[in-house]
Amino acid sequence: MRGLCRAGLLAAVFAAPAACAAAPPDCARIEHMLECMSWIETRADGNGHADYLGRVERYAGDETRVAIDNGGHRIEALLLGNGRRFVKGEAAGALPEDPAAFVGLVATPPLLWLSMLLEEGARWPAPGAPLERVASTDWAYGQERYRVRIEASADAGYAIEIVKTETVSTPEPAPTPDPSGTFATISTDEDRAARLAELAPVGMRIAARVRLQPPSPPLPDDFSLQGWTPQPGAAAATLGEARRASP
Repeated sequence: MRGLCRAGLLAAVFAAPAACAAAPPDCARIEHMLECMSWIETRADGNGHADYLGRVERYAGDETRVAIDNGGHRIEALLLGNGRRFVKGEAAGALPEDPAAFVGLVATPPLLWLSMLLEEGARWPAPGAPLERVASTDWAYGQERYRVRIEASADAGYAIEIVKTETVSTPEPAPTPDPSGTFATISTDEDRAARLAELAPVGMRIAARVRLQPPSPPLPDDFSLQGWTPQPGAAAATLGEARRASP
């Protein structure tokens, strides 16, 4: 991947220490999106699976709220600054044991795609001057081609769109006759078809909206936690009660 410090990515998602994240991040660079964002909303469709919508919002006081809607199954996670974790809803499949990893489920996909498709050190565009790129990645028998567009939005954020436009397959070399008959010609047709089936279909689209600003104002103390399950710890009636409790 170009332009992405993997340790920095993991640090941003899981709050783990990382050498490359020791210095304050340059928030004008796209690769530091996870460290600098106050919220992100990610949508994926056209990939042959259920449509996906995820949102992360960070609040003052080191608190984060995550919502994921995957094919009609909605789950939310609330991560408090004192270490308390609460989950609400039903997931479509297996989820991370640590609710904090939900942040990565939403925020990591667009960043990983951008790191593969943009040049190292790419920066957020200015209003009225969208960043547009046509880029490709390799697969076993050719290339996948994508269109990338990032535009500054009116709410001091950015709109990101990544669309797969083409799958290119290199022709299979013509078999070379072996007059002696000692060596059999091996076809790659079956392996080529299997690898092709693993690729995202043409038209696959990932869209995200990102705001790079200070965290949002904190949620109110009287925010109800009815229906929220602590993970782990004791239940709480309100957010204020959960904030005052020990993890």
